[in-house]
Amino acid sequence: MDTSIGSDPGFDPGTGLGVNGQARLLAHADEIRLHLRSILASPPFRSSGRSQKFLDYVVNRVLIDQAEPLKERTVGVEVFGRPPDYDTGDDAIVRVTAREVRRRLQKYYAGSGPAAGWRIDIPTGSYVPEFHFIESRSPDGSPARRARLSARLNGLPWRRLGWAALAPAWLALGWLLGGHVRSRPKAPADAGPVAAQAAFYRDLLAPIIKDRQHPVEIALSNPRVFLYDGAASANGWRARTPLSAPVPAPLQHRLDRTADAGVLASPYRRLDFAPLDYTGMGEAVSAFAAGQLLQAQGRPSQLIQARFLNWENARSRDLVLLGAPHMSAWVRQSLGSADFSFTQTAILNAHPGPGEKPAYVLRYAPNQVTDYALIWMTRSPSGRPILLLAGLLSVGTAGAGDFLGNPRLMRPVYEHLRALGHGSVPPRWQVLLKVTARDGIPVDETAIAWRAY
Repeated sequence: MDTSIGSDPGFDPGTGLGVNGQARLLAHADEIRLHLRSILASPPFRSSGRSQKFLDYVVNRVLIDQAEPLKERTVGVEVFGRPPDYDTGDDAIVRVTAREVRRRLQKYYAGSGPAAGWRIDIPTGSYVPEFHFIESRSPDGSPARRARLSARLNGLPWRRLGWAALAPAWLALGWLLGGHVRSRPKAPADAGPVAAQAAFYRDLLAPIIKDRQHPVEIALSNPRVFLYDGAASANGWRARTPLSAPVPAPLQHRLDRTADAGVLASPYRRLDFAPLDYTGMGEAVSAFAAGQLLQAQGRPSQLIQARFLNWENARSRDLVLLGAPHMSAWVRQSLGSADFSFTQTAILNAHPGPGEKPAYVLRYAPNQVTDYALIWMTRSPSGRPILLLAGLLSVGTAGAGDFLGNPRLMRPVYEHLRALGHGSVPPRWQVLLKVTARDGIPVDETAIAWRAY
């Protein structure tokens, strides 16, 4: 049986979504994203960064329920860096890539067999993906159920923020509220198979979910950021801020390759130092994952920028710190010594075990990076619990958040930590992860070592 969105009661032909359609789609967002990651890491997509970018973008645009429709120009600007006024008639990169993605999707599903699970399609003539779930086959060989979730986003309200929109939205609210955004606590999930699979988190995160009265502070990093901007005159950069500087000609030539039309129209270039206005995208992803995980355990949380933290916070609040020491000054001040420690380009291993390395070094390859990250439960100098999620790069921090929030990946690690603690999880522990990313997207996270203290 094929149940489509169009058959939902209250179907709205103006949006293409039924009353229940968007709710069904968003309810399965995490499953669809997990399936998407498998596709992006598969052989048909592994060799094409352009196809990976396109598919990742259009799927996540649907899942975060943005109101703006997926048009060719929008995709060209946001995915392929084209200027806002580019001629789509002369530049067919979006249409060509869409055809290539459809071909690669067909190849992927042809190789994956008829097994049950999700399927993502992009209909010809559209850039809006459709999502299908095919259950296991009945004894007569026919599908037991086939549900299609399609999305047409014209005119939809902005009902839900996904992780791609999370950082600017939360930060804007944070500034309005003095640097804090507080989440509403949810009751612990006690029923159903999913809750049963995730029940081990109560033991694993016991130090940081014990206090249900006060919110956990989830601290975003404030990395050192330079903005590439234009200037009307050779000395025009001085008028902006004392922390601006002109750009040398050789560097300008390289930076112009990624500049927008407004910068390129200016006769001079400058770098503006902006250490307070930004956080890493991976830190925003992990903040979202940590907030969801804490809420599922009934622990309230609030988002804060690391620059708003002080020792009074550390003495009275439990903390989730995001980003490596070179991304967050607060992380540098808060962490003690342990087997695994950060440098700018590697995680060092003070006591390598069998098969382990003394250093896990950041590695780059075309369209791919191998990052390393830590999930680290420890305590502040005042004795309050701290949970650190941090990669050498921001994408590694995103991978750490993804890994921690995935019960299928985290459960075996939990069992290892229990074994190290002789049947109970020690109050302090570290998990070292290898995070493989393509085009800035984590596509695989693997736990390679763990310690208990």
